[in-house]
Amino acid sequence: FFRMPKTVTLTIGPADGASDSAAGLEETETKITRSGLLQMLIDSHVCVDRKKDKTLKGKIQLYISDAETEFKIADICDDSGNMTEKIRSELQEWIYTHVTNQ
Repeated sequence: FFRMPKTVTLTIGPADGASDSAAGLEETETKITRSGLLQMLIDSHVCVDRKKDKTLKGKIQLYISDAETEFKIADICDDSGNMTEKIRSELQEWIYTHVTNQ
């Protein structure tokens, strides 16, 4: 039988915590795309509902049914733009707990 994919709401804030400029949001977009964070969500067979929130300074939030988590944008990438192990394992655990295992 076919199960409807769950929807994860991904809300991004400006990467530069101090600024709420469009450039800050662009930087966040680049980081979640280049690091593979967005792809990891897509690969877990969810619908990703993307939102922007300028008040969410320096953070991104993930929300599914009643489970919410947030990550500091500064923690997402290492210096070469790859996802850090810490974020990768936290995201994998969150996906496993709230997406895969439901």
